[in-house]
Amino acid sequence: MTSHQKIQVRKFFNEFLLLNNSEQLYFFKLWADELDKDSGLFKRIADLCFRKWFGEKGIEQWMERRFQGDMSLTPKRVAYECRYYFRLRRKMEPWLVYLAQKVKRKLYMREVRASKRSGVDGVTGITEDGLSNGDEESYFTQ
Repeated sequence: MTSHQKIQVRKFFNEFLLLNNSEQLYFFKLWADELDKDSGLFKRIADLCFRKWFGEKGIEQWMERRFQGDMSLTPKRVAYECRYYFRLRRKMEPWLVYLAQKVKRKLYMREVRASKRSGVDGVTGITEDGLSNGDEESYFTQ
């Protein structure tokens, strides 16, 4: 690709980004109908457009709900499920694993901070005075 062609492509995409989301989606559908669906270019562009239109936030929210249901799930397992749920290509799995790790870490830290505010160790369930949660009454009545 020559430098003149690169400039034209850059101008085209700058104009494309000025369109609102529904117009961008409509244009993309028209353009995608003209491309070979098995070409590497189409698949790469589809991945990028998926990230832009659906966004990381939607996937993160889905992963967050999965981890809240069962925190023992591994990030790799959640990424695998996410790939099948959203019908994504296998090449996106490393990015999904990274995203799942980030979400699980975020949920874990949220739990740790909440337990610090309440004075209970989130891992052991022991309060600052050394008693297990809920054991205060039985300790004093013995």
